[in-house]
Amino acid sequence: MRKLWAILFSVSVIYADINLYLYETTANAPFPEAPVPEGPWLTGPLLSPSPSAIPKGHFNFEPYLFIDNAFGVYNNHWHVHSFQKTVSNINLQFFTQIGLNSWMDLSILPQFFYNYVGTESRWRFGDLLLGLDFQLHRGRSSNKTPSVKFTINELFPTGSYQHLKTYAVGTDAAGGGTFATTFQFVFGYHWRLSESPYRYYLASRWSIGATLFTPVSVHGLNAYGGDFTTSGKVLPGASFPIYAGFEFTLTRNWALALDIANIFTCKTKFKGHSIVPVGRNDWSYTLSFAPAIEFNFNANVGLIGGVRFTAIGRNASKFINYVIALNWYV
Repeated sequence: MRKLWAILFSVSVIYADINLYLYETTANAPFPEAPVPEGPWLTGPLLSPSPSAIPKGHFNFEPYLFIDNAFGVYNNHWHVHSFQKTVSNINLQFFTQIGLNSWMDLSILPQFFYNYVGTESRWRFGDLLLGLDFQLHRGRSSNKTPSVKFTINELFPTGSYQHLKTYAVGTDAAGGGTFATTFQFVFGYHWRLSESPYRYYLASRWSIGATLFTPVSVHGLNAYGGDFTTSGKVLPGASFPIYAGFEFTLTRNWALALDIANIFTCKTKFKGHSIVPVGRNDWSYTLSFAPAIEFNFNANVGLIGGVRFTAIGRNASKFINYVIALNWYV
């Protein structure tokens, strides 16, 4: 019985990580502003979305490599319970945005997971994201106004999430089985801090949004928990992410970046039959930081790498994740 609970616990944690990245991080992959000759060269921080839509005739391609590691889980009292084995995955994302006109672009994000726990491992195709960005206002440094963008993203349930195998220890899970719709407002502005046209800029981004989920039927061991007797319907709790991102240029090519992510998620509801509990019966919260360093080859191409880690949490996983991405704007 103790072994079974450990396996189920691992499955639920894997889903917590998948949920975190599919429904928050992948919906917020950064990309640069349209290049401005006299402005800074920046890729954007790791998490906070850009406040600018890609204009018609241009596209942005940014492949990501995430190495995700969960070491434990925060309980209702904000204390951490550590795992005996680290729950890990390698997440490959291929983020592309295409300009449709002067104020709207289309984004698509296919992704793959290599999940591994101990000696068990699986390759899986994850949930697929499609989105639209709408430019409400394009800011200008000359009149000191911020850029404002509204985003709608839809996550399609293409990843496996139910009929999981007990012996796979959750490595065969790669999605949530639900359609997830994210609405988000994004703001951004950058300050020139010195007289040199090539150095000392501070760029900032802020975003606030909500992610809503459709009910999903679950059978057997699934990404929300359960066991071989489970049969019913899950309604994942709505998620409310708030991001703040900053970049500071050291030289024309080098810059430092920092993201601060606050994510509040409502409890998950379950109706049906199951011996082992399904879903999370209380709200959760995570505060995480993501410092990074970036090297920009020119105004169109940049490389960024960093780490994301939890600072505090409630009913959420404790993790540290390594990220690297190459940004190419054409």
